[in-house]
Amino acid sequence: MRTWLLAATLLSVLATSGCSCGQRATSGGDRDGAGEAVDAGAADAGPRDSSRPDVTLTWDAGSCEEQGHWLLAPRPITEIRLIDVTPPRLGATERLRVGVQLASLCEQVGRVDLTVMSGNATDALGLRAWAWTLTSCVTDNAPTQDWIVVVPGREQGNYQVFAYDEGSPLGVGFSYTRDECASASGCYCPVEAPPGPVLEGSDCLTDCSCAGGLACICFPGSGVPLLGCRCLRPCVDFLDCAAGEGCPAAPPFPRPVYVCDAEAATCDAGAPCPAGFVCVDGACLDGRIAPTRETCACDTQCPPGQRCTDAFDGQPRCETWCHGGPSCGATGLTCHPAGVCLPIER
Repeated sequence: MRTWLLAATLLSVLATSGCSCGQRATSGGDRDGAGEAVDAGAADAGPRDSSRPDVTLTWDAGSCEEQGHWLLAPRPITEIRLIDVTPPRLGATERLRVGVQLASLCEQVGRVDLTVMSGNATDALGLRAWAWTLTSCVTDNAPTQDWIVVVPGREQGNYQVFAYDEGSPLGVGFSYTRDECASASGCYCPVEAPPGPVLEGSDCLTDCSCAGGLACICFPGSGVPLLGCRCLRPCVDFLDCAAGEGCPAAPPFPRPVYVCDAEAATCDAGAPCPAGFVCVDGACLDGRIAPTRETCACDTQCPPGQRCTDAFDGQPRCETWCHGGPSCGATGLTCHPAGVCLPIER
């Protein structure tokens, strides 16, 4: 038996954790309502769950019906396309929808890395996709899964753009042209430029117009007649947003896609939260505890929201997955390039 601290308000919705060894992982394109069981984790796990009373609950880690752990493996990209207005504006954040070819139904996309190389006339966007794969699972079907890649305005240098699969020499490529900004001086947005004065939800020219933590997103319905740009917070899923906010993939017009939205519900009876989170008033609240990093043979030996993962040394351990930014949730954790949350080195 192992003992974990849990929020008293979450006890009524406690369920079994995530994907046990040999069980299929979700294969949907987004992690909002990923279809996993709703679980309660520890309180005080970070900004999403910082004011809940703690109680002590014993949790039986259980045994493995079938041993198997997770690995992060490279996967080919099948499609690249823009999700915002076309042509995009130079200096404003661009978002790409990237299709990733998985090897089985048990896999799910872990992240897509971006490398921006500005040449004399063309920006080359190198993309490299990774998926979490379960060692004990083999299926005949191999679905594709979408991932959203953000191209910051401060990293742009040319009007011509070529995005390609950096992990495959013969992989897919996608070319597009950026539009000039209406104000030549206002469009200059170098990487060293300080944050601007424009607040969230207000009109912008480029990323340099926006206050810290915001990006200039151009999308249909944001201006008159139907096109404009506003300072917003782009996201891949709700983990990139504040407590109670969603990251809608298909909001009602004219709201933008994949932007942190306080009015977007992230869960309901038909779309439960991922393991380690609990659905409260339509929002997935973070109940995960800090990664235990204890050795394991399958997911059922890990607390809710953690997976039995070989991220470093060949020894599977209970880890919390992440894709960068604030996805680790808890204060004092950072997302390691290996795709798991680790304590910040001081």
